[in-house]
Amino acid sequence: MSLETLVNAYRSVGRPNILNGTFEFNCALTSELSLLVKDLFRESKELIDHLSIDGEEPTCIEDIRQNREIDCVIRTPTNTAERFFKSIRELIEFRTLLKGDLPRSFYIVDEDYFSSDSVKNVKIENIKILCRLIKHLSNLAVYHDYKASSEKYKLVFFNPDNGSGIKSIEITPDITTELVELNTINLDVIESLCSESFENAHAETRKDVFRVTVAEFISKKSSNDSIFAYIVKNWNDLLLEYKNNLSVYMSGFAFHKAKREVASAEFEISGQYSKVISDITGKLLSLPLSVIGIIRMLNTQSSKERGLILAGLFLIGLILYLIIRNQEGQLGRIRHAKNIVLGAFEGKEEIYPDDLKSSIQEMKSSLVIEETKLVGRLGVFKMCAWLPFIFGFIAVVILDYQKYAMVFVRCWQFLLNLLGIYVSP
Repeated sequence: MSLETLVNAYRSVGRPNILNGTFEFNCALTSELSLLVKDLFRESKELIDHLSIDGEEPTCIEDIRQNREIDCVIRTPTNTAERFFKSIRELIEFRTLLKGDLPRSFYIVDEDYFSSDSVKNVKIENIKILCRLIKHLSNLAVYHDYKASSEKYKLVFFNPDNGSGIKSIEITPDITTELVELNTINLDVIESLCSESFENAHAETRKDVFRVTVAEFISKKSSNDSIFAYIVKNWNDLLLEYKNNLSVYMSGFAFHKAKREVASAEFEISGQYSKVISDITGKLLSLPLSVIGIIRMLNTQSSKERGLILAGLFLIGLILYLIIRNQEGQLGRIRHAKNIVLGAFEGKEEIYPDDLKSSIQEMKSSLVIEETKLVGRLGVFKMCAWLPFIFGFIAVVILDYQKYAMVFVRCWQFLLNLLGIYVSP
């Protein structure tokens, strides 16, 4: 059955009174009315209690035609949700609205409003919004409790912030004429929550914050309104409280994330400091091996061999010195990166909680101490790089003292003679 056909027929005969679920009309068939009655006769014959054309019962559908007199009694449907409602009150008392299910097709007699009409009815639009609100609250509720015997639909939320433990809060949706006449509420926030995908990392978190906010908000109710009416009347306040709670949660999450980033930055920079030393540890092992060269130098009688060993010690010292200098340059780059990281944290330090500020200060202090120690170690390593050569040089000077002294004397005499030639007149 098409309710629209019945509504059009009812309107076309002047909207007569409906008594005991039926309406009666007696008039001449117009072209439009004849088509509507034919459709009813063909599709919903069980709704026609009485039908006569020119005083006789029609034998076929073709008897229903324009300019003939019709006498008809039609019964409005009652065994389906798609029906006639006398008033908006009767509509909002319909059982399916408890769960937010508005009939797909309906007609309000007092308002002369059909659900497919292009002209919107403010009260009906409010009912639609309230039904959507019930649906969304149902999606967010921890669980639902519906008892057909009492025709009550309960949405259960939990309030964990309670001295005696978790307390359940029940919302029984109940659309009233008072709520229908209120200003339209905005459902963008709750619709966004219900439409968020599970793939969104924070979707379930936002839903949990909203659930707790609803429970907390209801627990503070002081008026005599029903819980559902209290939510609708104070919807903007509830949204404000939700946004505040979400902001507090997300701030805590951001601070926790920042704390993890501080720990991660400290760990990474410390690792880079350790790498500066570990990269040259193997190369520094050549220093003990240089001792073998010094021992060999002390045991050999050949001045040339001692000279070659000394030259080798010099090259080893030079290479190690350049390697350590390179690591000092690497340390400078690490220091620059460290300053950038610390600068990023210090730029927001005034909004951080005390424990996070303390963590940042501890990181800065420990990194400064570690860097100071590292600079000292590299300085010691640079001196150690030249020790084999210095010891070798001293050994050569001691062992070949007479030879080098004679060479020095001859060179000195040569210089004096040379100067004497240029100085003499």
